[in-house]
Amino acid sequence: MKIRRFLFSALCLPAVFSSCEKEEKTWQDTPNTQISPISKGNKVIYEAQVSSYSNNGRGTFKGIEEDLPRLDDLGIDILWLMPVHPIGEQNRNGELGSPYGVRDYRDVNPEYGTKEDFKSLVDACHRYGIEVWMDWVANHTSWD
Repeated sequence: MKIRRFLFSALCLPAVFSSCEKEEKTWQDTPNTQISPISKGNKVIYEAQVSSYSNNGRGTFKGIEEDLPRLDDLGIDILWLMPVHPIGEQNRNGELGSPYGVRDYRDVNPEYGTKEDFKSLVDACHRYGIEVWMDWVANHTSWD
């Protein structure tokens, strides 16, 4: 409860105080010494869970690659991919297992496509000037 109140205060109070100002300011009026969401050094990150990146819930690397023009139009600078590696089967949690229960860090989940499909996605991102970040936790491996 304390955290919820703190977050509410942290998010709402700046809006209350800014509404007391007499003149409206734009991001261009913000001095460089202040942090603003829009600046040369900030980047827009788009997180993607490959497995659910589609209308039918069965996403692939090719599906994301086909969507890059739209993502580029959104102005993203970084595509942050959730785990793309094969998921272990031995002692897995539930029917699907955890995407962080990686079986092989040198391979990709065959449900998402091939290594060549993955390389194609990365190359296409780079052609658009989009960085690719991969989410992985080295000590979260599967039993197998």
